[in-house]
Amino acid sequence: MVAVGGSPLFGKWLKGLDTAARVGVGGLLALATYGMAIFATGLVGGLKLSPALAILMTVAGIVVTIKTKYRPLPVFQGPKGLDVVPFALATLAMLLALAGVFSPSTPLDWDSLAYHLAVPKIWLETGKITFISYIHHSNFPGTVDMLFIPGLVVGGQFAAKAAIWLITVFGAISIFGLARERYGVSAGWWSAATFCTIPMVMWESGTAYIDVAHGLLAGLGTWLLIQGLDKAERNRAILGGLLLGFALGSKYTGIQTLGIAAVAGFLAWRGSERKSGLKDLAIPIGLAVLVALPWYVKNIVLTGNPVYPFFYSLLGGKNWDAFHSMIYTEEQKTFGIGASPLQPISLGIALFGLALAPGRFTNPQPTLGNGFLFVSLGAVVMVGLVWLVLQTGRASNHVKKGSGSVGMERKLALAVGLTLLAWFALSQQSRYILAIAPIACIAFGSAVSHHKLGGLFKGIGVVNGFLALCIIWTMWVTPKMPYLSGGLTEEEYVGGFADNAGNRVPGQVGFYQPAKKLNEVAKGGKVALYDEVFGFFLDVPYIWASPGHTTEFGYAEMKTGDDLIASLKKLGVTHVYLNLSIYPASPEVVRWFEAMGFGPMVSRDADSTPKPFTPEEKSGPAFDDIRTKWRFLMAEAINQGKLRPIESFGKRVILEIAP
Repeated sequence: MVAVGGSPLFGKWLKGLDTAARVGVGGLLALATYGMAIFATGLVGGLKLSPALAILMTVAGIVVTIKTKYRPLPVFQGPKGLDVVPFALATLAMLLALAGVFSPSTPLDWDSLAYHLAVPKIWLETGKITFISYIHHSNFPGTVDMLFIPGLVVGGQFAAKAAIWLITVFGAISIFGLARERYGVSAGWWSAATFCTIPMVMWESGTAYIDVAHGLLAGLGTWLLIQGLDKAERNRAILGGLLLGFALGSKYTGIQTLGIAAVAGFLAWRGSERKSGLKDLAIPIGLAVLVALPWYVKNIVLTGNPVYPFFYSLLGGKNWDAFHSMIYTEEQKTFGIGASPLQPISLGIALFGLALAPGRFTNPQPTLGNGFLFVSLGAVVMVGLVWLVLQTGRASNHVKKGSGSVGMERKLALAVGLTLLAWFALSQQSRYILAIAPIACIAFGSAVSHHKLGGLFKGIGVVNGFLALCIIWTMWVTPKMPYLSGGLTEEEYVGGFADNAGNRVPGQVGFYQPAKKLNEVAKGGKVALYDEVFGFFLDVPYIWASPGHTTEFGYAEMKTGDDLIASLKKLGVTHVYLNLSIYPASPEVVRWFEAMGFGPMVSRDADSTPKPFTPEEKSGPAFDDIRTKWRFLMAEAINQGKLRPIESFGKRVILEIAP
């Protein structure tokens, strides 16, 4: 409703675009504006009114449409001839993505449960946007995250995740229109299909991850800014600035994207035959900063650091310190191959990994290469990038008249190259590089339509798309079929069930059953979660208690179990949850279990008499490291009766603080 009804609000700047691009870009701008409107009302306590904002924006768009006689929707013209193939691929890809939208989130979309859905839920319960001390991600720019709030209000996680799917669809329409405008209609269909069949795009479009949305805002914003400056069309450059601003307001990587786009945009401005004043570049860049600025001002007010928790050594930040900064940086560096970006072969290996073997570029266990296969870009994106570079050295006689100079690809290639170098040098997570995907996909459409080997490229596109569909079907959709087919209820699918023989069949989320119990026993209290981040399933207040999330606990100063209990009580904690299932059976872990009095089945009984840690054990390096010190303190508090186990679910234990 907002995407279509609100897009006429930008009709003044959209008029020069291809009709499909007008719909797609207008929809993206309307949705992002809706996110900022929710943010504004959330600061003053109006989050639950977010569905009403959608109605207001739609009504405003209708009024603008009537007054200006703006036509927001073109007449749909379907694909002809062989263009039916990319249309079918794109349609199938988006249908498969719906499997994620209409099924409960599981650890396969970890961040959805950890914070993309959990943080908006906390804010809804609080009534307004506040500082969440233990989830530093809650302080990241959240223009896209705001779109989950109305979904949670009216339809739970399914409606919330639909926002990302909708953004992907409007992004694909935008890509189709911009490619058709510059390279022709066939290029448009292949460009859109290439984007939709990127495995990572299909996967994320059914989750609450924001990287696809951010990639579209950043990539399309870069394209429109450079094209607008190249053509000396201020309105188009302003559209690019708006999109880049919303990207900057959705993820910190938008900072580098805006800087790179400004550099490439400056070169496009200098190369324009109809070059006007430098304000043609300054206005969209300034507009981008202005659009995103409220998020960074909010961080300054709440944390003291505009890019919290990054750059702690320079900017500081609330509930953070040098140690937390170090371990967070170390975690970011675990992704990729970790080589210098100045070594071309290393960058080449990284690009190959992004395309076909993303195990080191995503969770879990990136250092071992065990990351999920579906978090890849696919081969055609890399083909598109190669073609984009090749176009920079020749006259692009296939470029349609009026769509920009034949040298525009040089600036786009520069922007993509700088983006890859920045990604390689900072954190080599595959999700962080989606900003290049829209540009690469449009370039692939150009190669398919105009290269003498276009038939070969079409074949590559079909094979790549088919393999991508198979990957998503096998690894993403198939595990969800027991729920989607109606064989299991949501609770059975997520939390487990008893089979006909009475045996317990585990669900997709190990924390689900303990969360149900905590919702009963911790009413009026607060839960401290250790090695568990899926607080989304809790309806009672909670805090991530494991070291590394916040300095509030003061683990560094603790010496005894009493110190731990005093800290928990000070923070209002009444119950503790221990997720022991993540620990392998190492000698250190077995010894810890013995110290807590937990036997092999994680229960306290006559066969599991506690064997407390000795003074010698408490004086070792493990006690000096706050990442492991808490285990000693926890065992001591349990043995002293200050923490009492009340129920266990396998290796998942619920404890209560003794009065």
